[in-house]
Amino acid sequence: MFLMFVVVGVIGLALLLVSVVFDDVLSFLDFDTPFLSTAAIGAFLAGFGFCGLLLPDSWGAAAAVAGAAVSGVALAGLATWMTSSLADSRTDETVCADLVLGTMGTVVNRIDPGQYGEVSVTVAGHLMKYNAKSDEPLPSGARVVVVEVLSPSAVLVTGI
Repeated sequence: MFLMFVVVGVIGLALLLVSVVFDDVLSFLDFDTPFLSTAAIGAFLAGFGFCGLLLPDSWGAAAAVAGAAVSGVALAGLATWMTSSLADSRTDETVCADLVLGTMGTVVNRIDPGQYGEVSVTVAGHLMKYNAKSDEPLPSGARVVVVEVLSPSAVLVTGI
């Protein structure tokens, strides 16, 4: 029994690691049900093997296999939940120049009329610096609002 649990556990761990590191390499093993994904099968086999090793010999072969199977199912469920949680997790919007329109910021380098200066604004939680033009002179530290996006790295601002 010991050797069987070790072999199954090692195979399961290898399958789990390969499915996590090289996601699409074993995609032919993934079925359309999340509980039969490569990660879930690997977690089941690893849980079955290694948890089976921990069960006492006094339980007997049938009880050890049953206990190992319960442990494997629990770990497969955990792996399924974790992979689906990661796949469904929310990601922040990609920061692009259009998001800066209408945001307020601060002049970093003085802006003279018709000349470029520099402003810093917070866009989607990221502090960004842009080259900035203005129709009016704006000293460093002045509060501004972005009224137009001139290019991906330049904006038109007005004082507030």
